[in-house]
Amino acid sequence: MAMAAVATAYAGAGSAPQLEPALARFALLGHDCMVVATQGDAFGGHVQLGQLLVDGQRYLVLGKKLQPTAPDPVSRLTPRELEIALLIAGGCCNKTIARRLEISCHTVGAHVGRIFAKLCVHKRTELTARVVQRLSVEP
Repeated sequence: MAMAAVATAYAGAGSAPQLEPALARFALLGHDCMVVATQGDAFGGHVQLGQLLVDGQRYLVLGKKLQPTAPDPVSRLTPRELEIALLIAGGCCNKTIARRLEISCHTVGAHVGRIFAKLCVHKRTELTARVVQRLSVEP
């Protein structure tokens, strides 16, 4: 049921060439996917992810890796903001950060406000999750 809703939401989206009219289109794990009735071997840049057999008719599930649509917000942080974000992710409070960087608590608070705005987060735990996610994805 949820898959049908997702497929309907993506029906007709994207710019992938239509091999056959797509019966369903959806995004899954970073891939633009579509279900088509089988006709030939040319997939228009898509990769076959799987197949379905329904009432004797074979359908292919084709997918193409989606390109990132926006730059990573963490990359927009200044070096000082990144330093403070990493200290927050490490569990430091503003007072500890201020002492360690030899700046005032007020300055740390101003940096934290800009970091939250740039990363679209509202809590230190959200900031920590964003930073940890970014660091675990980096090569």
